[in-house]
Amino acid sequence: MNSLQDLLRLIDCLYAAPGTAAGWDKFVEEARQAFHASVVHIISHGLPSSYGHPTSTGTTLAASTLDSELQGAYLRDWAMLDPWLTSPATQTLGSGAVTVGDHLLPRRSFKHSPFYNEFACDLDVLQLLVNVTEREPHVLSALPITGSH
Repeated sequence: MNSLQDLLRLIDCLYAAPGTAAGWDKFVEEARQAFHASVVHIISHGLPSSYGHPTSTGTTLAASTLDSELQGAYLRDWAMLDPWLTSPATQTLGSGAVTVGDHLLPRRSFKHSPFYNEFACDLDVLQLLVNVTEREPHVLSALPITGSH
């Protein structure tokens, strides 16, 4: 983020967003621009149960800067393979936590994952800054901001 002006514009978008999909879409796009990011989402992800099985809630994107085709590909093919989401460290994050991808998974491991090599690399996604907006026993909702090296 470059300036106080960017921050204030982002806060205005956040306050205006609730209640409409267009508001949230505008917010994630403003966040992408403010952070010079590649992709920004508002995401809710079902975490594995204590038995190691995925929950039935799956993953949903409330808003994303990805086009609809890439959103579909992410949800259909990649969300359950996203090494940041499936990292054991992710399960330890509580509501309000803010962290970076390297805390969840060493960058070298991320770069060797199929997720990175077959999906994220083409989107210029190598780093992550994430805020956990809500955490329940088997659901994590977050605002991930991703970008290049």
